[in-house]
This record gives sequence, C-alpha cells and structure tokens, in this order.
Amino acid sequence: MTINSISPNEHFRPRAHAPAGGLNLIASFKNGIIGQTTTLFASSTKAMHGDEAIAHAGVATLYHGNQQFSVTALSDSSGNISERYAYTAYGQPTFLNSSGAVQTSSAASNRYTYTGREWDATLGLYHFRARWMSGLTGRFLTRDPSGFTDGKNLYVTSFAMKGVDPSGMIKITNVGGSLGGKNGDVGCDKKGIRDWQFELESDAPCNGYFIQHVVKVCIIRDCEKDCCSPLSKSRISMTQYWEAWSVTKGNRIKDPIPRVPEKLTDTASLSAPDDTCGMSIQIGEAHFYCKDPKDAANGVGTGNLSDTWEYGQTYGFGTECESRTGRLYSTGSQPGFWGNGPIETGSRMAQLNWKCCKGANDNFAYFGANP
Repeated sequence: MTINSISPNEHFRPRAHAPAGGLNLIASFKNGIIGQTTTLFASSTKAMHGDEAIAHAGVATLYHGNQQFSVTALSDSSGNISERYAYTAYGQPTFLNSSGAVQTSSAASNRYTYTGREWDATLGLYHFRARWMSGLTGRFLTRDPSGFTDGKNLYVTSFAMKGVDPSGMIKITNVGGSLGGKNGDVGCDKKGIRDWQFELESDAPCNGYFIQHVVKVCIIRDCEKDCCSPLSKSRISMTQYWEAWSVTKGNRIKDPIPRVPEKLTDTASLSAPDDTCGMSIQIGEAHFYCKDPKDAANGVGTGNLSDTWEYGQTYGFGTECESRTGRLYSTGSQPGFWGNGPIETGSRMAQLNWKCCKGANDNFAYFGANP
C-alpha cells in the first residue's frame, strides 16, 4: 500500500491495488489521524466502479448512492438522514440538510459526490483521476488521454449503457504471476520470467485482435578481472516488433492457442549471461482492434493483418537482444492501423539488472516486472 499526500492540511489517500490491476482508494483521512474525517471505501471484484465510499469512521456516517454511483445521502447508524445531495445533468451539486433546506456546502465535509468522484469546492471542479471536469459547464478541462476510443460522433458509443471506467482511462487488464524467476534475485546465468493475461474490461464488440508493440533494449558489458568493464565499453542493442492474438466477439480474453494455457496471453523472458554485467528491459503496449472495417463505424479502431505478418518469428536474431514470438503472428514493421484509436489499451514492463562476474562475491541478477 502506498500513501500519497497533497499538503500537511490536506487529505492523505492510502491506495491498494484493485483486482483489475489499477489503484483504488481504501481510506481517506486528514492529517494522518483516523477519526471523524476518515472515509472508508469498498474495493472488491463486485465493486465494479472502483472505490465506493461506504462509511465515515468515528461518527458512524453511512453513504447512500444511486445507479450512477453518485452519493445521494448520508445517514447515521440508526438510518436517520443527516445530509442529502442533488445534481444537475452533468453533476453540479446542491447540498441539503436532512429537512431538504439548501446549504452552501457539505456540513459533513464530504467530498465524494457525483459518480463517487471528489468535489473540490474551492475550484468548483471534480477530480476524475485522469482529468478534471466542470459540472457547471458539463465539460472536461482537457481531452481524454485515451483519444477518440469511442469515435468522433458525440451521440453514439459502443459502451454507453454497460461500460464503467474506474481509472479515468479504459485499459486492458494484465493479470498473472511469475513462473520460473520471481521478482527479486533470480541468479546469474538464469532467466527472469513473467506471464500476463490480457483481459478486456468490456465484452469485445466485434471479432478482433490484441495487438502488442514490444520494445526490448539491452545494455551489456563484459567483466574485466572480476569487475564490470567501464560504461564506455557497453554494447547497446534494441529489438521491436508487433504481435497479435485473436479475440472472438463477446469474449474478453484471447482465443485458445494449442498447448498454451487459457489464462496465459504474454510472456517476458530476460537472461543474465555469465561473465557480463548489464540491463535489459522489455516494454509492451497493447491495443484492441476490430478485424473487419465494417465494425469501424463510429470511429471504432480497426486492424487487419496483412501478408507482412508471419507466424513464429525471431527478432534481433543472433544479437544480445534476440526475442521470439512463439505461436503468434507478428511483424517487424509498424502496422498502418496502429495510429487509429483503439477500443482499449494497456501496458506491461519487465526489467533485469545483473552483475555476473566470475570470482566476484557481490554478484546478483535482479528481476522485476509490472504489473
């Protein structure tokens, strides 16, 4: 768990990893003290919206919400309403006491209101994680970092009634542990391995692909007299490619691949050769695209695999940054559709740092991956 603070007089925000791999609030308290200003949150596989305010500690204040996850009232442990909330179509709040009389602000110092997001009374804005929104104008202050993922049509979208966006950005969920080497020292002349599952947050609206752009960078030095040679003698190499997994309409994970576990989508394997020092890092950015251009209506991203995609390729062959795609179709050239707005996106990373000089007593090969 990490604790993020704004200033000594602001609220501290402890966060825990959500089931989908993001960050969800579990509590909010002022000045680092648990008391009347503490807000507790629900973060579970059933809490699809992300973190949902459930109670104030110390004064036993309970939250009540509607189908939008907006807070509509606060009550005490006996069920008596202490404060009510009303909103315009785009979330501009009105605060009312238990009798329905309008108040200038929340008497309970409650910040969690429209769709469960945080209301900043000083700015008159909502914090939606990826960006700020004005309930008065019904506009976000900045563009969506994901781009036009639902198309440029203001009135049509594929996920309007069934989609939720707990992170402020729609992402592919990477779920899984490590096989072979785990995070930590994996040992010289061995491999650090991490397996991932890519899973859409919503059912695929079409037959499509997970397309992942993989970049691997290797910086390697030889050992000299049980020590790493100078950085000026480093050998630097890079490999990149795009690989694809098919996904059937209505599913959230890849289609079955022979002799590959159902929950396994992607694997990163990084080696620490003896008598060398170095670092290798592999980064993957994954997009989901529809296969058929007919599914691209309303701006949905579309990707068709051309003849340049080949099965079971090796990239950087014979170099220290060699990578293999296994039982997948891949290409070493950027696809023309890669710049189109994907339906969902996600990323993952693995890194190995090592010193493996024979005779040295301080050797290590440290592997780490995220998520």
